[in-house]
Amino acid sequence: MGQKDAQQTCIIKRLVADFGFSMDVIICPTVRDADGLALSSRNMHLNSVERNAAVVLYKSLCEAKEAFSNGETDAGRLRTIIADMLSLEKGVQPLYVSVADINTLQELQCVSDTALCSIAVKIGTIVLIDNVVLEAS
Repeated sequence: MGQKDAQQTCIIKRLVADFGFSMDVIICPTVRDADGLALSSRNMHLNSVERNAAVVLYKSLCEAKEAFSNGETDAGRLRTIIADMLSLEKGVQPLYVSVADINTLQELQCVSDTALCSIAVKIGTIVLIDNVVLEAS
């Protein structure tokens, strides 16, 4: 499974554990274009202006990851960093911005160790998702 579909991987891992399957769920890193946009079949439906705007997804997540690396642990502030950056890109409509427990997907108030930082946006008629994992060093 791919990290790009982090919510799905969380559910699959939980099902494997709950039903006692003797298997490992292997999560592969998200594959990205050179500009950071996560590869997705939906990208082909974006026109060139929308495609250029879509780069802000990963950039906004990287801003939050950098803030976390620099000591920001307030999940609300991390969400704001992402939302503010998304708002700068015309045509990008945020659907959700999440900073959640990586195992339960419960929203966090404070990131103490590891968290899943994820977003969904609508660009034109296309919904795109992306995420990064925040890990304490």
